[in-house]
Amino acid sequence: MHQTSTTPRKPGLYCRLSKKEKTRGHEHLTIDRQESNGRQLGDRLGWGEPVVYVDDGHSAWSGARRPDFDRLIADVESGAIDGILVGAGHDRLVRLVEETVRLMPLFRRLELPVFAAWEAPLDCRTAAGRKQAIDMANAAEFESSRKSERTQDAKAQRAEMGTFSGGQRPFGFMDDGFTHHPTEAALLQRAAAEVIDGRSLNSIAVETGINRRTLHRALLSPRVRGRRVHRGEDFGPAAWEPILTEATQQQVRVALAHPARAPFRSGTSNKLANPLLGLLWSTDGRKLWSRPDHRHGTPQRRYKTMEGKPGISVTAVPLERFVSESLFAWLERHVEALPDTRAAEVAEVEAEIALLRAKLAKLKALLRSESIDLDDYVAEKAKVDAGLRAAEARMPPPEPIVEADLVDLSRNPAELRRRWDPSADDALTVVEQRQILRQHIHRVLITPAATLGGFDTQRVSIDWRTA
Repeated sequence: MHQTSTTPRKPGLYCRLSKKEKTRGHEHLTIDRQESNGRQLGDRLGWGEPVVYVDDGHSAWSGARRPDFDRLIADVESGAIDGILVGAGHDRLVRLVEETVRLMPLFRRLELPVFAAWEAPLDCRTAAGRKQAIDMANAAEFESSRKSERTQDAKAQRAEMGTFSGGQRPFGFMDDGFTHHPTEAALLQRAAAEVIDGRSLNSIAVETGINRRTLHRALLSPRVRGRRVHRGEDFGPAAWEPILTEATQQQVRVALAHPARAPFRSGTSNKLANPLLGLLWSTDGRKLWSRPDHRHGTPQRRYKTMEGKPGISVTAVPLERFVSESLFAWLERHVEALPDTRAAEVAEVEAEIALLRAKLAKLKALLRSESIDLDDYVAEKAKVDAGLRAAEARMPPPEPIVEADLVDLSRNPAELRRRWDPSADDALTVVEQRQILRQHIHRVLITPAATLGGFDTQRVSIDWRTA
């Protein structure tokens, strides 16, 4: 932008270096060099001492959040910053067309000067300047996309050969992506055996100090069973030895996807003895876990939060009895309405979401072809985005996986109540009870205890899946 009549008194200097650029040694793009270039540019323009904003290790092309970029824009909106310096090219600041379009109305309204050390200034007050900014972002986005395509092509070629494509070290393997890591590979083999044996993945994660998501992802990864998969395509056996056999990984997959069906043997985890596991939450969003309580001599089960304050705890047996009785009463009232309408509801919402996303794509194409004015694009996009958020909020929660005979049993509350009794000859197992509970209950909310004493039903609120 051409310098306005008023020299910015509070400029912001933005510097950015992505992780890939850091690892590849781009000396001309180091944060220190960008800051030095930006300060020299500010001195030549006669601007004041800049506030420096640094996103070190953040990409502008991925669309991921950049903390200091967000802080810079917030300061611009509040008036704390009235000019922007960029320590390299304009693509340090923005590298996506969509992001550029979003910022143009703000820069235009505030008549914000934007100067980059390596390129000519942008005048976002004029149509030509705004087009130039979008064209530059378009070129930067195209360059990043082409680099990504070339990288993916190279990875696909290595995948066809069954070799490691490079990148971050896979859990369970050494840096070469080929050799088994002696500690992690053994841990995965032990974790697989214990998950199949009925132990929860969370307890293994707590014991080993390994992130639960890392364990889950590694246990189900095709590479762990010796398969070379790239972008969803299976290229066959890999060049490395598997850590788990295909049969073992399939057993793990079943245990994790259907935890209520995992076999339970005496001496293993007692998690499967708790029908409400996974359904209990505090009103402030903390999960309740099953834990033994030995404080009064005789052990008894309790559900309790494991983090945050105040701690929330409730005796398991009366809570389970209350929830099951509530289930029977709820089914008796709603048995006629049990035929599931969720599939139709999901299809309707998904169709609406697909239509709105197609409209977004069309708007972007119109902008690229200059068939629509930038201001009209921004206004229309805001309307579509609002509709998209509203549609996504209406998407029903996913349905649990339930055996067909258990679904039918829910339609006969009296029979369900009979089989819930552990003394019945054909009594439901705890894992079957859990499936039925999850079929009809989204979650059970527990509030902190108001007073010391016995079980209080007023602390329990049930969020039913259907009405």
